[in-house]
Amino acid sequence: MAKKPLVRAEGPPADAVNAQVRRLLAANAQVQADVKGRSGADPDEEVTVTLLKAIIDQLPERVFAKDLQGRFLVANDAVARDRGLEQSEDIVGKTDFDLFPVDVAQGYFELEQALLSTGEPMIDVEEERLDENGAHKWLLTSKAPMRNDRGEIVGLIGVGRDITERKRIDEDQRAERALFRSMIDRVPDYLFVKDRQSRFVVANRAVAEDLGRKPEDLIGRTDFDLHRGELAAKFFADEQRIIASGNP
Repeated sequence: MAKKPLVRAEGPPADAVNAQVRRLLAANAQVQADVKGRSGADPDEEVTVTLLKAIIDQLPERVFAKDLQGRFLVANDAVARDRGLEQSEDIVGKTDFDLFPVDVAQGYFELEQALLSTGEPMIDVEEERLDENGAHKWLLTSKAPMRNDRGEIVGLIGVGRDITERKRIDEDQRAERALFRSMIDRVPDYLFVKDRQSRFVVANRAVAEDLGRKPEDLIGRTDFDLHRGELAAKFFADEQRIIASGNP
């Protein structure tokens, strides 16, 4: 069963406006300025909407706007493709309850209602869900309140980017690190790596247990944190000589 969106934020603080959201808003402003410059008058609403739609349909990110009840007001083609629909117009007027399993839709609804209530944008939230083919997909989504000319919140605007491949790479790297850790911890001899300042970067379990610590407790420490002064000074001098000379 599909999971609720994960509320795990990374990146800029919540009070920062996401660059992708700013780009969409800037695109809207640029369209109106361009049309006004050519015509010498305020752009016709239909022309503005058509041009803005043409712009956002070129974006690989999923771009959409919703009203206060969570109904889609506009969405680009990337949103439609993501839900297995032929054209973005098929989404207009629908809610997430029309497009996702109930638990997933409820998760989106609760998050967005909180945004509309507080007026605080949600920046770079990672969302795990199943796509229309049942495959796991990860999106990095930002949402910000949409206001009218009186400053009243009338809906929200969102931008989502597919980070499934990045998450796969991250997972592969975590698996590799776990395998590496398992391998070096099975080595009965002391095994460790230090940087140019003689700080531990990697240490296996044999080293850590000899010092009465866990391997992760050694990372970033030097022998001065672990041994008496005279012994630590000897280790440090030996290691610095090796580093300087390049000879074992």
